[in-house]
Amino acid sequence: MMIQFASKITKTDLPGVEQHDMEGFRSIFEHAAAGMATGLPDGSLQQVNPALCQYLGYSRDDLLNLSVSDITHPEDLDRTRTMFHEAWEGKCTAHQYQKRYLHKNGTSVWGLTTVAWVRDGAGLPSYCVALIQDITAHKAANEALAAREEIYRTLVENIDLGIALVDENHKILMVNSARARMFGRPAECFPEKHCFQEFQQGPGICEDCPGARALRTGRAESRTIEVMLADGQRLVTRIQSFPVFNAKGRADRFIEVCEDITPQMEAEQNLRASRERLEYLSHYDQLTHLPNRFLLMDRLLQITSKAQRSGARALMLVVGLNRFKRINETLGHEIGDQVLAEAGRRLQECVRHSDTVARIGSCEFALVLEDIKDFRSDVVLAEKIIQSCRQPFIAEGQEMFLSASIGISQFPEDGQAPGALLKAAEVALSKVKSEPGGGYRFYTADLDARARELLQMESCLAKAVEQGELQLYYQPLVDLKSGRLFGVESLLRWQRPGHGLVSPGEFIPLAESTGLILPIGEWALRAACEQAVVWKNQGLPPILMAANISPRQFHQPGLAEQVKRTLQETGMDPQFLEIEITESTIMSNLDQAIRTMREINSLGVRLAIDDFGTGYSSLGALKLFPIHKLKIDQTFVCNLATDSNDAAITASVIALAKSMKLEVIAEGIETEEQLAFLRKKKCHQGQGYLFSRPIPAVECTALLTQPKKRFFRPIDV
Repeated sequence: MMIQFASKITKTDLPGVEQHDMEGFRSIFEHAAAGMATGLPDGSLQQVNPALCQYLGYSRDDLLNLSVSDITHPEDLDRTRTMFHEAWEGKCTAHQYQKRYLHKNGTSVWGLTTVAWVRDGAGLPSYCVALIQDITAHKAANEALAAREEIYRTLVENIDLGIALVDENHKILMVNSARARMFGRPAECFPEKHCFQEFQQGPGICEDCPGARALRTGRAESRTIEVMLADGQRLVTRIQSFPVFNAKGRADRFIEVCEDITPQMEAEQNLRASRERLEYLSHYDQLTHLPNRFLLMDRLLQITSKAQRSGARALMLVVGLNRFKRINETLGHEIGDQVLAEAGRRLQECVRHSDTVARIGSCEFALVLEDIKDFRSDVVLAEKIIQSCRQPFIAEGQEMFLSASIGISQFPEDGQAPGALLKAAEVALSKVKSEPGGGYRFYTADLDARARELLQMESCLAKAVEQGELQLYYQPLVDLKSGRLFGVESLLRWQRPGHGLVSPGEFIPLAESTGLILPIGEWALRAACEQAVVWKNQGLPPILMAANISPRQFHQPGLAEQVKRTLQETGMDPQFLEIEITESTIMSNLDQAIRTMREINSLGVRLAIDDFGTGYSSLGALKLFPIHKLKIDQTFVCNLATDSNDAAITASVIALAKSMKLEVIAEGIETEEQLAFLRKKKCHQGQGYLFSRPIPAVECTALLTQPKKRFFRPIDV
């Protein structure tokens, strides 16, 4: 029996249903907001309401010519057929399920379908009434939400940060894999435990807990905590807590994000220790732990300044150990070092605790005393030192006898500047060493024959530039990875008539002290740039030209303008010019030095700090310098294979340069052992006699014509 709806529905069509009830049902059917239909067990549609037509995009007549199969998505047909089959077999009288329908335009729409079957007297399904609610938007929203949840889940599980969800009672609700790995336990061990137990902060919530603060303030809070894990390892973690608000706007949970910063903290501690060690070693002698020359000059300046104000006298003694070189040569440096350490202790015992004892040379010490009363106390101290040094030195069963020579200068008679006072004492020491038997000698003007010699040298040096006696030698700079030459350092030489080549250590300090270094330095910079241009015009590959700037030259006004003018007039490409400035030069007037360096750097010229590690620069100020390179002083390089302190300083400077993204070059490389150490520590560049001595321009030109030349086998990549 087939039941008809709409205008054909009558009382006899639905036995037991009153006519007025049928009218009400017809009204509901036609005006329902959801789609409604009746259908037969074979899947044909009998009646459809306007809402269903609108839902599927068909007219009523078009839709009645289709079957349930025609409007069902192919992937949902099997489930629909199963439902009809179960109804026919009497297994159910109603179904509710989600399925996809085919819209007239070819798209699919989701519907929540509720089907009720009406059976005949034999119990067989006669027809069904279907209610179809459009859930397409709801389904899309759920799928989007599920996709977002999957993204968040993937992010939380794969991010390298420990994440935990914690309730307002500080019980852990969940953790991600990174959090579990961080604390060394499976993720399932965390829920229902209190978060403060993980951080060993005591039996309850700590006052500074970022989670508790986040719940109170409603904003993110953070803190760094150090934890000792169950296996004894130290974990330093930075915790950030973010409040989670419920539907009522109250923060009742928080997300705790932990970042393992242990490696970073350990690296910072190591770097801090290295910096402190480097600071110490730059001011103190590694062997005797006495102040070095730089710290001595600083203390001497303080003492003389104080003495000038008070009118008191001060005393400077320079003590040299006679015949010490023989100990090193016959018994070795290890025993020699023990003797030097003992000599330093004896000298400290000869003076007051407030006085300064410093080591200023291989076997030379300096003593500075303030508030000296009279001449007799000077003599008593000198004799006390001589007697102390005459006592036998014993090292590893060896008994050794030395003597001391002492040069003495007095403030203010022999000089008021620290440098002059030290120089006077050294002049006196040089005089007493030239005499047999040692002893002590006070500085006097008439014994300083050397001063007259220096005066004559100064006169000749003043004419050296215009007479063409100055020349530049060039020492190759080598890439320690490839073994290839990448640049040269220009070094000043003086061919003095009648004297041959004069050591730079002899005339450069004189030029600096007299001011002659200004015209000499300007000439040297110009000559270096001109030589670089000559090589370029000869078709040779461009290389870096490193040029030294003296302290006095660096601090003169208008240095950057002079460099700019030199570049323009010689045609030198600024990117291939590197200016080297010593560490102590920069620190003597920090603010002015930074301004000058920035002006030079703005020209495109590279800057390097020379003799790094021997001065007294603040590592905090180092980051302010617009530099490209640190140059490790050769005093550290020469003993790399035998002195662990020198090796430690060198390694620290290399690490410091790399952490600041600076190049680093080591000078004074003379042995394969030194080269191997520097390459192992990944020092970028090097120079020294192992590769080449400083050579004249002609020899250097011949070297540059061999661009593929390697000074050693390159490091395998």
